[in-house]
Amino acid sequence: MNTFQLPAELRAYRTLSDMTVRISFDTRELTPEQMANVHYGLNKDGFLLFAPSAFTTEQMREIDNTKIDYEDVSKSQAQRIRGVLYILWKQNNEGYEIFHDYYNAKTERYINHLKSKIEE
Repeated sequence: MNTFQLPAELRAYRTLSDMTVRISFDTRELTPEQMANVHYGLNKDGFLLFAPSAFTTEQMREIDNTKIDYEDVSKSQAQRIRGVLYILWKQNNEGYEIFHDYYNAKTERYINHLKSKIEE
């Protein structure tokens, strides 16, 4: 997918329980090509760049040529796993009233799974 730009109005933002932020934009009516780009980007990781005016062709070329590491370097792998488990617990607590108990049960199960792979 190539980088693309759309005219958009920043409409709202909201912080979520896992400390991420949900940002909402409204666009004008989109061309079929613009809509295809939006559809192709659905549920994919990417980067958002917002400016009060359109990017020039040269700026777009620079953006396309920028190499970016998609890994979340602000959190450790363990913190990311804990965050994902928290969201899963919120969606279906599987009878665990306290997240700490859910977290311990899930991680213990995974630890035992890994231990079973170790050759004696």
